[in-house]
Amino acid sequence: MWKTCILAAAMLGPLALSVSAAEAVDEGRAVFDARCKMCHKIERIAQIAKRTPEDERAAKWAKFLPSHAAGVDASGREAVIAYMLSAIAPQ
Repeated sequence: MWKTCILAAAMLGPLALSVSAAEAVDEGRAVFDARCKMCHKIERIAQIAKRTPEDERAAKWAKFLPSHAAGVDASGREAVIAYMLSAIAPQ
């Protein structure tokens, strides 16, 4: 789990400096609800993501989302990744 947190923090880069992790998750949820939810369920994404090693998830999404999430800028994609990682994290 700690590796995922470090990787997510590294990927959030400049966003992490200006926005807390909770705010990034909230922003990601808003972007997901507006742009992704119409086709994807977060619960299904969480199920599929658990097949990928925990420390590779954020990097895999960061590579995939630019070609998939048309119209979502880099900071929006980073926020969505933060939200998706939070949806998988054990409660």
